[in-house]
Amino acid sequence: MSDAGPNAATGREPHEVASRSPGATLAQPGDASVPRSPDAADPRGAALHTVEIDVAPDHPAFDGHFPDNPLLPGVVLLAEVLEAAAAAPALAARIGSAPRIGQVKFLGAVGPGTRLAIRFADAPNGLRFDVRIVAADAERDAATGLVERAPARSDAAPAAGGGR
Repeated sequence: MSDAGPNAATGREPHEVASRSPGATLAQPGDASVPRSPDAADPRGAALHTVEIDVAPDHPAFDGHFPDNPLLPGVVLLAEVLEAAAAAPALAARIGSAPRIGQVKFLGAVGPGTRLAIRFADAPNGLRFDVRIVAADAERDAATGLVERAPARSDAAPAAGGGR
């Protein structure tokens, strides 16, 4: 476990849900070692960073979501995306200290023991992400979306009492 303490957003210790594969490194755009989707002409741009994680088969979220057909809750998947981005300094700099999910589309169910590849690409106000389910025989989409940098707050707070 990390000495960093619980994640402020999820209240859980880092890496409780999944473990990241050793050797997950920051890649340069166009780096051939970065896994690509089958569409080589990806309009979202070259991958900046790809990390693989293994979803723990005994995670407690599976007990209640759903007992007879365990599925990883979407909020847990999104927490993994945010943690993966925050763990890479170059990506963390793009999304700032208080990122938000600008959009997300869930495309496939994630079950216990699944290996996921999270791929990040540059976007005008943050990072695009794609989560792929990695299996021995094929890959398929689990989610796609956008992590946005939170808008800058104005240092000038409105006066109390409204402008009377």
